[in-house]
Amino acid sequence: MTRICIDPGHGGTRVGACYYGRKEKDAALDISLHVANMLKEKGIDVVLTRKADVDVTLQRRCEICNKERCDAFITIHLNACKDPTVHGAETYKWPTCSKPEIAENIQKELVKATGFKDRGVKTSSVYYVLRHTKAPAFVVECGFISYPKECEKLFDPDFQKKVASAIACGIIQSFPK
Repeated sequence: MTRICIDPGHGGTRVGACYYGRKEKDAALDISLHVANMLKEKGIDVVLTRKADVDVTLQRRCEICNKERCDAFITIHLNACKDPTVHGAETYKWPTCSKPEIAENIQKELVKATGFKDRGVKTSSVYYVLRHTKAPAFVVECGFISYPKECEKLFDPDFQKKVASAIACGIIQSFPK
């Protein structure tokens, strides 16, 4: 059975980006819980690094994924930029990722579902979670909390379900039964 680790970014005292009275950690958790439920409905085993607004260190997030021997690690975030005109969705992977199609599928579905600008799949060796998980790991930046139009949508419960469905669909495409 496929086992996916879903990591709601930030949490607890680690709020992430804050704009327009909104906190990244809140949307990341809401979207992640929807993704987890959608994957479970499709028979995929899901491990969550957090289910509530609590602190979880980056090291602990990786340990959870590694201990549970997950097939992939997906961390869900909202992006931010000092320039409030920057917008769109992007997905990061490790430069030598063994399953790049996961990032490509998630990105394709996310852009299709949201209509957000496609900022593409990018490689990064900076993110701690990409370096320290044994499974292929991905950072999904669902949109920019600093861009007013995306921020408003990313905190709308119905839109969050749309984002979650896209991420889940991308994951499911990557692990055919």
